[in-house]
Amino acid sequence: MPDNLYQRGEIWWAKIQVAGVVYRRSLRTRSKSVAKKLVALEAAKIKEQAVTGVERHSYKEAVIRWRKEFLTSKEPATQRRYLTSARQLAPYFRDLHIDQIRGATIATYVSGRKAAGSTDVTIRRDLTALSSILRMCVSWGWAEFNAAKTWDRSVLTESRGAINRIDQSSFDAVALEAPPALAALMTFLLETGMRTNEAAGLRRPNIRSSERVYIDKTKTHAPRTITLNARAQKAIASLPLAMTTDYVFVHGLNDRYSSPSSLFGKVRARAQKKAQKEGRFFQPFRLHDLRHEFAARWLEAGGNLYDLSRHLGHDSVSTTERFYLRFVPAEDVAKARK
Repeated sequence: MPDNLYQRGEIWWAKIQVAGVVYRRSLRTRSKSVAKKLVALEAAKIKEQAVTGVERHSYKEAVIRWRKEFLTSKEPATQRRYLTSARQLAPYFRDLHIDQIRGATIATYVSGRKAAGSTDVTIRRDLTALSSILRMCVSWGWAEFNAAKTWDRSVLTESRGAINRIDQSSFDAVALEAPPALAALMTFLLETGMRTNEAAGLRRPNIRSSERVYIDKTKTHAPRTITLNARAQKAIASLPLAMTTDYVFVHGLNDRYSSPSSLFGKVRARAQKKAQKEGRFFQPFRLHDLRHEFAARWLEAGGNLYDLSRHLGHDSVSTTERFYLRFVPAEDVAKARK
């Protein structure tokens, strides 16, 4: 065994001497062969720190700490989305130090992902995850700036392609297959256009009257109050009051829906399988498609783009136009923008 390697329990450690000072570092591995490779890197890192006075941190270190200190506080669906992006980022950044992640490095990543056929929307999502990692690095003193935040994303379009409309018979088939609370949530989403996480997190105190609901401020969206139509009111009224929580949409032992899209996917699959077996038409859809359907119906009924933007909680009316202007007849565009 090399005299600069030893174990504490099952973990390998390095003992490295630089300028007469002995440093002991965990190599965070149970593999001796991996430890032999890591010890040289750790020695180089300590020597550089001794010369420059600055400790460099690797992207791998940052991701490990980011997952522990940032990601664990997020909703399960958010965690899954970030982790999916982290897996896509890894091949490009895992061998770098944080101070090596700059604009040119990110541009190489974007070019590589485009060449592999990834959409601009997916790349934008991955850059959001990278920005989150680097933002934490800045807060830890591991980086001077967040290169992913300042990188110009305007070169990446935000178009999400076609919006699938909801087939009412398919909606009804899923609602019939769903537990009562999930069916009510589906109707509520279709009739309000709320984001899935906003509706799933709705609390009884936020229902200001039978017709109005207050939506709390989130990290990225301002608070707003929306008006409920009769069908949305009926969806809420159909649900019994929970005994141990003030969430509106609950399941099981009075728990809120922490991952409604996952449960919905299972129910939709059952409904689709049953429709296929019976020879009925079925058009698959996502929970988020209910928000799009609400917006499309709003505009088709002659609604105003600015009022719709405020109702949906968009940051600007340009976002609303980019997604939904297609549903306004050409002769009514000027009217919809007033």
